Formats: sequence, C-alpha cells, structure tokens
Amino acid sequence: MNDTLYIVVVLGSSTCTVPGSDAQTFLLLDARGRLLDRLICEINSRLTRRLAGRFYTSMHAMPLLGQVHLVTHLDWVDPQGSSYCLHHRGVKARFFWEEESSPDDRFPAGKPPKLDLEGLCCIAVQAGQFRVLFPVK
Repeated sequence: MNDTLYIVVVLGSSTCTVPGSDAQTFLLLDARGRLLDRLICEINSRLTRRLAGRFYTSMHAMPLLGQVHLVTHLDWVDPQGSSYCLHHRGVKARFFWEEESSPDDRFPAGKPPKLDLEGLCCIAVQAGQFRVLFPVK
C-alpha cells in the first residue's frame, strides 16, 4: 500500500470574453504543498452561459484500486457540434462530441450516453502525476 499523501485542488474558472471558455483546473500537490502536476479541462462558455449547462467535477472513491477518480461533467445541455480540450504536460488535445442520439429521454438528442455516464474527463493520481483514464487519444 502506498502511504504517499497527495492534495488535489479543483478550481473552476471562466473568461470574461465572448467567445470565452469555462475550465476545471486540477492541481496536484505533495504533502508540503509543492506543485507536482496540472491538468485543465476546458469548454466553450456558450455551453454554460447561453445554454445553461452545468459544468462541474465530482469525486469517486475506488477503494479496491486504492484510488480516487475525478470526473468532469457537463449536464443538461446539447453540445452537438462543440468540442472540449484537455491541457496536460504541454499537450492540448481536442475532443468532439459524437453525433448520436441518447436513448434516454432525460437528456437532449446529440449528447452521447458515454459522456453522460463517464463524463468529459476522468483522471486518477498515480506515482505523483495525473493519469487521464478517459478520454484516451
């Protein structure tokens, strides 16, 4: 069992420009508060401001794996035709929503069930770094 203590800080932010962006920024700190890693999940702010989507991060304990997963979500908006970006270790990766309908009437058509269930981004902490579990590019 790894007894290393890590601190994860999640910051939500928005730009004041149009077009703009909303971001969930993850900071990984060691027990002394030193920055070990940083990851940003960024979306177009029109999805939250004009279309009233909810952009947030949830935490899920995975005791059998000895991990905590952080999942970033965008709820209650049809993002079809949009994309989102992950910034990690100097690399910017862009991901696009698939153009398929959701079989569940609670969600708007065009929002893939996979993103409804898994979120935009799922990360874990491994060996003092963030590891992106989903999406994989």
